[in-house]
Amino acid sequence: MPSEAQASAVPKAIQIAAQHFEAGRLAEAETACREALQAEPENPHALHLLGLVAFKLGNSELALKSLQEAIRLDPLNAFLHNNLGETYRGLNRLEDAENCYVKALALRPDYSEANANLGLVLHASEKIERSARGYVNLGIALEAAGRVADAERSYRRALESEPDNPGAHLGIGHVLERAGQLAEAEQSARKALALKPDWAEAHHNLGGVLLRLCRLEESERCYRRALEIKPDLVISTFCYSLLLLLRGDYGAGLPLYERRFEGTEPRTVAAYRPLIEQLEATPRWRGEAIPDKTLLLWTEQGLGDSLMAMRYLPLLKQRGIGRLLLYCEPALVRSFRTFPQVDEIVAKDRPLPAGSFDCHCPIMSLPLLFETRLETIPADVPYLRVPAELKSEWAGRLAAIRRPRVGLCWAGNRLLPSDALRSIPLERFAPLFDLEGVKFVSLQKDRGGDQPAMTRRRMLDWMDDCGDLIDTAALIEQLDLVISVDTAVAHLAGALGKPVWLLNRFESEWRWLLEREDSPWYPTMRIFRQRSVGDWDEVIARLAAELRALAGPQSQAKSGWLRRLLAPR
Repeated sequence: MPSEAQASAVPKAIQIAAQHFEAGRLAEAETACREALQAEPENPHALHLLGLVAFKLGNSELALKSLQEAIRLDPLNAFLHNNLGETYRGLNRLEDAENCYVKALALRPDYSEANANLGLVLHASEKIERSARGYVNLGIALEAAGRVADAERSYRRALESEPDNPGAHLGIGHVLERAGQLAEAEQSARKALALKPDWAEAHHNLGGVLLRLCRLEESERCYRRALEIKPDLVISTFCYSLLLLLRGDYGAGLPLYERRFEGTEPRTVAAYRPLIEQLEATPRWRGEAIPDKTLLLWTEQGLGDSLMAMRYLPLLKQRGIGRLLLYCEPALVRSFRTFPQVDEIVAKDRPLPAGSFDCHCPIMSLPLLFETRLETIPADVPYLRVPAELKSEWAGRLAAIRRPRVGLCWAGNRLLPSDALRSIPLERFAPLFDLEGVKFVSLQKDRGGDQPAMTRRRMLDWMDDCGDLIDTAALIEQLDLVISVDTAVAHLAGALGKPVWLLNRFESEWRWLLEREDSPWYPTMRIFRQRSVGDWDEVIARLAAELRALAGPQSQAKSGWLRRLLAPR
């Protein structure tokens, strides 16, 4: 039996292993997995991750052994069966792979990745018909598996045999949309509708393209038409909610936003399905006073969403919550601990504490439950505060660094499908680095490939010392300005009340609204928007001009710098 100290170290080791794996540091990931397994040899999470790492390293024998052992310990885990199937497919053991995907789908019929992988292996085994219909189905599977270029080729093969196949036109349109070729994507979606006018999914896809082009009235007509044809098309209801929220119509948009957990669309539900199933027998909290009960508040979506929703925590106790239990990502635990209203926190690398709460609520439902409107957003900042000892530590570390100090975060999570829309190559920021008198500090995590550029630009970097978001917050506290793409760092700076310049893509994101330079969510934020799709150079040139004006000799003192940053525009 492992000692208590060893057991408590296991989740941390697994978390570290996962971070190394996502960043491509496979040798370090393997070491962390083995440390976890040394303390707890039958930990299915550690075995699962070790199997994935081993396969990436080319050690197929260890990969199969680890994944098979993980399944023995956790036989109802669909993700394990899918990943074992991927390992078999990589070894060209197609029948074994097929069996694994079938098992995964038996456990989770809406598991889109397993469904896509099954399509791929059936095609490779020549069990799928090689016709226009077959190529369209294969294209859908390839796209769901992230093989977008292969998907486009499959859709075009379908058109070679059947030029008027609406599914192929719609598929090509969706691929083009993902690539940012929005004008061409619109044409393909309209071709599909010309061939099949009452196809709800085609109206939905066209609505999505038009939304990204900020042609909101046309997009709304498409979503409404899709729902007239197919009222139970949940993804259209959800996307329509995003359109309404983007306009600032929270009264109509927030109730529809609750549909995000319904249906089978991966974007809205797949990541939460296991937790939602565990909570099915527990009542949802609807905003009522529960002075003698415990509310489980659980995080969802990205870290930035949770940071944004933290502002509601003090209001929960005012509403009459007896006890507040938080279930969140490990990176958020210490940030949530700074709120005295939180009674207990459980990290998501631990099991859900069943039986210790009376009702539950996803964190991004709080704006609805508090009837939030643009003019009533709780926007007093800072609402997140760094512990005094941590603030003192980082103040000492940066004491010798001259001002102004500007933090820069240029990329988000590369694993997200939409990451390419918001992330910017570091070298594109060259106009900023030419400014005299400004000291740049990296706020970028897990982008090791940018290190040479950071070295050339003499950018300071302490991010390896930032284990979680409260460490990053302590670093941000010592800066004068944060410049960030749309990722958690922007939310973190805003929650701290730090001046933050957000680089926002053309299509925007609902909380940043339209055609505004300010944010009702974060009073110290200024938004620099793309004026045309994909054009970051113009945004950076505009930002550099503003920074140059601020960083002149008259602004070298911290007080003058901050005064000009926060002056009304």
